Amino acid sequence: MLRTRLLAGLQRRLKARSSDHAYAVSPAVKASVHKDGVVFLHSSKGAVFSANRVGSSMWQAICAGQTVDEMTVAISREYDAPAEIVGRDATNFVSDLVAEGILVRC
Repeated sequence: MLRTRLLAGLQRRLKARSSDHAYAVSPAVKASVHKDGVVFLHSSKGAVFSANRVGSSMWQAICAGQTVDEMTVAISREYDAPAEIVGRDATNFVSDLVAEGILVRC
């Protein structure tokens, strides 16, 4: 069921409130979520990227259509971490995904 939700979520446009840009997952990217994190395969670049469990939680939040602010609150609670740090990390994670071509601006 989680895989089905993630695949459905990949087709949605994403909105990051902090930058007011809409994003979509690149059609060249496949993601595999597992218990230790997430792995991204960027087929057009021939590159593999990975993230730890926190990155996986962020990826799942992105796929669920959450904003960076919503993601920050949820992950801060999940990992009992300061919201300020999680918010900075979430913003950087989205920026990194864009920089690597995993997310594209619409």
